[in-house]
Amino acid sequence: TIPVGEEIREFHARQNRRKFFIFTGIVLSLLAIVFGLTLVERKMAEKKKLGNQAIHVGAEGAPVNSIDAQLATLRVSLLLSDLTGMQQGIADLESKIDSLKSTPDANRMQAYVNLAKAIMRKEFLVDSAGAITTLNDLRLASVSDPRVQLEIDNLLAIYKLDSEPEESVKLLKKVVESLPNDQTVRFNLGMALLASGQTEIAAEEFKNLLSKFEPGDRLVPRVKIAMARLNDKGAEENLLEALNQDPYLAEAQILLALVHWKSGRRVKAEAFIRRFIDSLPTYRDSLYVKNFRLAESELVYNSIRTEVRTLLARIAQPDDLLLSLDGMLSLLVGEYKGAEQAFDRALQTTPGSIYALKGMAYLRLREGREFEIEGLIKSKTEQNRESFAFNILLAQSFFKQGKFSEANQLYKNLVEADPKLSLGFSLAGEIDRQQDRADLALQNFQKALELNPNDVTALRGLSQLGRGDRVNALLLQSLIPF
Repeated sequence: TIPVGEEIREFHARQNRRKFFIFTGIVLSLLAIVFGLTLVERKMAEKKKLGNQAIHVGAEGAPVNSIDAQLATLRVSLLLSDLTGMQQGIADLESKIDSLKSTPDANRMQAYVNLAKAIMRKEFLVDSAGAITTLNDLRLASVSDPRVQLEIDNLLAIYKLDSEPEESVKLLKKVVESLPNDQTVRFNLGMALLASGQTEIAAEEFKNLLSKFEPGDRLVPRVKIAMARLNDKGAEENLLEALNQDPYLAEAQILLALVHWKSGRRVKAEAFIRRFIDSLPTYRDSLYVKNFRLAESELVYNSIRTEVRTLLARIAQPDDLLLSLDGMLSLLVGEYKGAEQAFDRALQTTPGSIYALKGMAYLRLREGREFEIEGLIKSKTEQNRESFAFNILLAQSFFKQGKFSEANQLYKNLVEADPKLSLGFSLAGEIDRQQDRADLALQNFQKALELNPNDVTALRGLSQLGRGDRVNALLLQSLIPF
């Protein structure tokens, strides 16, 4: 069967190192593109857009300086991956909570603040152990709101998904009893069942979940991928359906490549391997609003890498495509030295290999060495104008060097190659915003959000231009646990 996410030896020893590079190489690269407002400018813009918007926490029409409005500001910072905003928001709320002393409001808000701290530690400060400790302490505290207690358990379960899957199952079963119609929680339970090896029960959970979705629901492709991992029989159909809804899903691409390879359809397998490498796995996800309540297994690419290496061991002289695939998977699990060696070997096998060069440039991006990317891939990018990887990676290098016109041309290449891809518009809009072309920036951001309402670059850009209505709408979507 397609790998189900077995525990990989030494994975957890490498986990913090891998996440550190992901944080510094991707999140900081994105934040380098979006310089953001100064703290004063940010507060002024957020006060303007959030003055009457604390609707999610039950304070509609609250004054700008109310505790509920401050909480809404913190929630916006989380949605926009604004680490500085998160830290300031937590500090502001804790100062306000101190003035409330031991009131029900103080208890409720302190629980929200601790949930925010756990998310920040796990997702942005590379401190999974600290996040779990925060949640465990919060469980022991007296939380007056039962819904908050359920969110604590859900978050704790998804943070333990890979290290303690059986414990995750226990926690999520209790949450599902209280929230039977919460599709995110039910998906998390299915993922925990899958990780714990309870495959038949997991398959039934995912099957039931699919029957309740509306067409086009964002969770459908993830459920289809999970079902493909559970059962070879319908794997190809499930993966194709996932890609039909979201053509850029890297995990679906590589799993489908394995399905074709095992069936002897090497040409089709290689086509999906090319798509997988060009998609820059995990990078695109970092540019979209994250659902912080949703489980994501970190062992998936370890399992796939094990499978791929088993296949490679049977080939006497693997070509540059397969060697580059090995390098990309090594990169994704945090083995950067192994990734570089695989890319080097691919380039020795096929000098100028576009697959190896994409992988090497992506590695440089993840390492925060964007200045080296131009020399690696500039000539290849000119020859491959439709490549997502070449255009995005070289544009990052140009942007870092202040070559905005060159970067903008590459974003135009993305739009020409795929008019349905929001990133070409949102990143071009960010260049316009940086150069004080507000009208053009606004047009690009709005076009990006027409294509993808969760494009975080466009949402952040609109917020910085004083158009926070799109961001406020996200507050209603239950993407964070408070």
